[in-house]
Amino acid sequence: WDDMEKIWHYVYDEGLKTLSEEHPVLLTEPPLNPRSNRDTAAQIVFETFNVPALYTSIQAVLSLYASGRTTGIVLDAGDGVSHAVPVYEGFAITNSIQRIDVAGRDITEYLQTLLRKSGYVFHTSAEKEVVRHIKEAVTYVAHDPRKEEKDWAQIKLDQNKVVEYTLPDGNKMKIGAERFRAPEILFDPEIIGLEYPGVHQIVVDSINRTDLDLRKAL
Repeated sequence: WDDMEKIWHYVYDEGLKTLSEEHPVLLTEPPLNPRSNRDTAAQIVFETFNVPALYTSIQAVLSLYASGRTTGIVLDAGDGVSHAVPVYEGFAITNSIQRIDVAGRDITEYLQTLLRKSGYVFHTSAEKEVVRHIKEAVTYVAHDPRKEEKDWAQIKLDQNKVVEYTLPDGNKMKIGAERFRAPEILFDPEIIGLEYPGVHQIVVDSINRTDLDLRKAL
């Protein structure tokens, strides 16, 4: 919490260049965040930063609001954790939330492994950041991964599904089937040896844990 307080000081002093006392705060939190965390955060923003008002909300609920809805199911995949969060009339149904510890970081690490097999080695933390940028720039989710594998087996390196990525040092690399194979672990975590259901399954499981009369709306 000491580190979090330093970050907030930096945000006010260097980022926003404003006085915390003059602005209410909207604080987002992950699903199933312990009450103790919320209480500690509230204590800091009121006692240290003297904010006039604080509102805390789950990230997934706010994402749904941003799409113009108050009811639906949100798949919230972050760096290390993915949640399926059912929301009804603006309230998260907490006892139906599903979670798996597979998310963006795992895709980055698996992409790093796939690229290493293709002869591109990334070792340092800075190089891993390059892999993350590659992931965000060129990977995609296949509608039918089996068909995609067959299609890629027939593609030569000079055809249009292979992309060329320019590294920070100016060198160029060609990226092929790694583009869809890396994110596939979200749907089949066993690819990387993790015994979790895929994100599609936790969405279904989450809906099925809600009351029968809510499922159609979700």
